[in-house]
Amino acid sequence: MLSLEDTSGRYPSSMHIVSERFNLLSFYKGYISRDGIYQTDDELTNVTAWYAGRYQIEPGHGMYAQGQCVRLTKANYYILIRHTVVVMLCSMAHGTRVYVSQTVYLQR
Repeated sequence: MLSLEDTSGRYPSSMHIVSERFNLLSFYKGYISRDGIYQTDDELTNVTAWYAGRYQIEPGHGMYAQGQCVRLTKANYYILIRHTVVVMLCSMAHGTRVYVSQTVYLQR
């Protein structure tokens, strides 16, 4: 059975840091979204590999380095639905900060 935690895009063993928001109020506009900011003690390379595998993102095709951070993006299209994921991973003194944003658009 798939749990809500499985769909959150939250890295295993990460800690909730600043915010986590699930926005259903925008449904009447044709989309719903979920955002979260987390911290993990794991190194940037390990966290990047996990997210790249989870969302099937390859270097140069949705994976871009930006200073001390790595940006991952992915968009999947289904019959009437588009699911987008943006993950920003930033190296910190003790681990990695993770910013995750997911949006599901209902095509009309």
